[in-house]
Amino acid sequence: MKDAPDVLNRIVDKVLAYRPKPRTKAQKKRRRRALAKSKKKEPT
Repeated sequence: MKDAPDVLNRIVDKVLAYRPKPRTKAQKKRRRRALAKSKKKEPT
């Protein structure tokens, strides 16, 4: 029973991290813009 909370936490993390794929043109455009912005911030 001691492992149950850890297992539940991992399941919850997976569920909350899920992001559906963008279906419309506007959603895809927003996602590309967000990705470009996040890549720009990170020093390479």
